[in-house]
Amino acid sequence: MWLDGVYMLPLFLLFIHKVVTGESKGWKLAVAVGYMIIANWYSAGINCIFSGV
Repeated sequence: MWLDGVYMLPLFLLFIHKVVTGESKGWKLAVAVGYMIIANWYSAGINCIFSGV
């Protein structure tokens, strides 16, 4: 049940890096977060909290 959080976390970090450096506008990050909320909302919440730190 928690494996989707494990394989999506590196993608979250990649998309956050691209948004911060200005290479992307953030739509890929929004799609990834939306997928994680649908797949497993608890892991998505933890990933979003930790990626903000």
